Amino acid sequence: MAQEFEQQASAFGVQGALIALDIGEKTIGVAACPPERTVA
Repeated sequence: MAQEFEQQASAFGVQGALIALDIGEKTIGVAACPPERTVA
């Protein structure tokens, strides 16, 4: 599993903003980080 994570993480590069969706049963959460990836 760690190897798969490393492969997927390398596809995003070392810098750049990221946005993720957390699809729940009742709500949808959104997580975002700045290009420096200091906060998620």
